[in-house]
Amino acid sequence: MKYKIHKLFNRGYEATVKRGCITSQTKHVDFFNKFDEETQEVRDSANNRSEHLMEVADVIEVGVNYLIYLGEDPIKILEKVIEKNEQRAKEATNKLEK
Repeated sequence: MKYKIHKLFNRGYEATVKRGCITSQTKHVDFFNKFDEETQEVRDSANNRSEHLMEVADVIEVGVNYLIYLGEDPIKILEKVIEKNEQRAKEATNKLEK
């Protein structure tokens, strides 16, 4: 299934590359550090809703960019994660019904 969001994700990745934040020298640890930075900004912005929402979106963008950097399709990976969570929910429901 093809989503329009692919274009959005690619635009974000390309902008990050153009800013020089992802280069041929970028390492996995650079993404880990960026996750740390952005999640701290999420915590710090908790009392300002509009800023907080932007910081949460920044965390999502770092994750999407990392998946693209790894050569993966973020949509396919998200679908797998959602399917896994749906299966877990189904299993939890089945346990409750027993």
